[in-house]
Amino acid sequence: MNASFDSTKVEARERAATSGEKAAALEAARVRAEIADGKADPNALALQRRRDAQKNVDPNRRRGGDAAKLSATEAERRVRIVPADKARYRARSGVERVNGHLHDAHGGRFVRVRGAKKVFLHLLFGLLVIAVEQASAIL
Repeated sequence: MNASFDSTKVEARERAATSGEKAAALEAARVRAEIADGKADPNALALQRRRDAQKNVDPNRRRGGDAAKLSATEAERRVRIVPADKARYRARSGVERVNGHLHDAHGGRFVRVRGAKKVFLHLLFGLLVIAVEQASAIL
């Protein structure tokens, strides 16, 4: 393979780049030049990028986010969850918590037996322990 510089590959790559990639590359070059000239602080630029990225995150309603304050485009961007789906997600998250507790605290992650019946019994004993923990927490 020839180790010399192949300008045809570079030209093809430049043609294939989308306008968004070109704009990002130009912006990166501008930022590098400002940092090199001492006109911009790299830490301040990173902080500004982080703040700009956080603007695109949906506000957490429990912390005072209000859907009425959103612009029309942001409201369209959000996906509305049907109440039945909310209930399903809530139940699913409870199941996932139990599964995680089984794996982390009751031997579900590393099962050292072979065979479907033995594995089933091993996990069932773990679930039994979780049920006893829950019952003792209620009493």
